[in-house]
Amino acid sequence: GTLAVAGVAAGVGYSAGQWIMEKVHEKEATKRGPRSSQGSSIENLPYDVQISLKQWMMYMGAHAGGCQVTHQRLAELFAEFEQQQPQHAAAVRSVQDPGIMQALQDAAGVRVAA
Repeated sequence: GTLAVAGVAAGVGYSAGQWIMEKVHEKEATKRGPRSSQGSSIENLPYDVQISLKQWMMYMGAHAGGCQVTHQRLAELFAEFEQQQPQHAAAVRSVQDPGIMQALQDAAGVRVAA
């Protein structure tokens, strides 16, 4: 009973995460245009960093998806994420590419107010 429900939930979470990552990759490809071999991409990052980015994106989506937030609120969300998942947060911090971070926000449905 409970194990089957947990297994289904894990499978759904994994599928949703994969779908979100595909959307991020599509958005990156659109922004890069024909020079797809140049520039940074999530696919070029180590796998553990990709997983951490996926965790952050899912956290953002769960807490602010479909919303417009201030930079302050986004910083607060990251601080909460950092307390709950410090290893993932450290890996996310290591990514210094604004394009990747914007793609994550877009895929999570989070708009940051200017």
